[in-house]
Amino acid sequence: MFKFNSNHILTGYIKQLLHSFNLPKVRVFVENEPPIKTLVYHKIGDSGLTTKDDVNKANEVLMYVPYIRNGRIEEYRETSANNWEWVPKGWSSKKLSTHTHFYEYNERMPNYTKNLEIKNNIYDSYTHEYLGDYLRFQRDYNHINLMPLYNCFSNRICSNLSLNIIKNNISISTFSGSDTKYKIYMLPIKLFKEYTIAIDSDLAIEICCGIYGKYQGTNQALKDLPATTYVKLNSTNFNRPFLYDNLATIDLLTKNVEDRDTFLNNLAQNELNLKMFIKVPVGVNSSITILEGNYIGWNDTINVSKNKYKSYPNYAINNIEKPYLNENANYKYITSLQLLELNTTESYPFADRLIEYLIGNAITPLDKLPDNIERAQKVLEINNLLTSPYKGIWSNTMMPIIYSYMNTANINNTTSNNYDILGYIDKDVETLFKNKQIGNANNNWHTIASEDLYTNIYKSDKGDS
Repeated sequence: MFKFNSNHILTGYIKQLLHSFNLPKVRVFVENEPPIKTLVYHKIGDSGLTTKDDVNKANEVLMYVPYIRNGRIEEYRETSANNWEWVPKGWSSKKLSTHTHFYEYNERMPNYTKNLEIKNNIYDSYTHEYLGDYLRFQRDYNHINLMPLYNCFSNRICSNLSLNIIKNNISISTFSGSDTKYKIYMLPIKLFKEYTIAIDSDLAIEICCGIYGKYQGTNQALKDLPATTYVKLNSTNFNRPFLYDNLATIDLLTKNVEDRDTFLNNLAQNELNLKMFIKVPVGVNSSITILEGNYIGWNDTINVSKNKYKSYPNYAINNIEKPYLNENANYKYITSLQLLELNTTESYPFADRLIEYLIGNAITPLDKLPDNIERAQKVLEINNLLTSPYKGIWSNTMMPIIYSYMNTANINNTTSNNYDILGYIDKDVETLFKNKQIGNANNNWHTIASEDLYTNIYKSDKGDS
């Protein structure tokens, strides 16, 4: 597996990919997440103005929280008393059109997009954390979720942290970078997300969240965040990951907050610097995997033969039901994850399978070659599984069929590393997914990889007469 601080040729490819892509810095609107309000404050002062309304307008301060939504930059604003609506960034009731900012995929927008800075040829924490933001954008904007293949743990130790966790006026823990008995790891996280954490430790592990950019944050509006998000586990087992969900809902985040909107607004504006801190005893020498999402139970094993266990979920197929024709169905593609498979004492930045997606060696909705998608469609049609009306155009109706086939017993028993099956067409799907048509007397079945769309072209190159 690929390792941190590697100067492998893949490092250069990833850096160039992230450098050339214009990654939005603003949030992408996600349907199942609560919108964070753009708030308006009025600072009343001695402005020399005569009316209260004039004073308010002159001293108006906006706390922006912009989103990408419906192809443009929008905010959730109060347009009239107690009436909240989505409006274009910088909305004004008198000049609506002049403030509209439209968004196109991979478009460079000053102040709204960023690019990776290439400072070296090492796969360092900066590159890894930037890759995480890129994958989150692909998940939220293009609905291609590769986060099960990405380890949020970035191998970064925070040596300048000083936090005192206080609950009910009592100090219950400290996070100090100068305490030689512990290592404090720091990694970026996001609001309204759950985290699956795998680590081996016979001693207590402590976790909290806070704001940390170049330096530790001092925003007084967020001073209680570490205590609100603090948890302690007396022992942990890598093969039995635990779920950290203290950021998952507004109720959990704001249980001790009087002004929820102001707190969330401050938190959203500082989300780029929102970090998770993990306090680990210095003697712990374990692989650490942190996945964004709930993957508890995905690597549970079942007995497939005498004294032989296989790490694929015995309930994987049960969450996919026929017919497969609902493109918008919210199927859950449970699969064994390589990142949760084994504690080797080495922490890996991502699963091997992610490389296929990054270099374009997997077929997804973003594939730029329609023939790749059409080859898969042809194999599905020969098997009477799915007929696609639009050749060469991706349809999510293919995903549950591919997923179910790759999780059948005969495939799992013959494939030693059948991890990370997400419903897209990776190299294993291309070579293993077969149609009913027998190629010749030796029973060489057609696969997606070998399917020929142009049987009457280049016959001489194929050895045909």
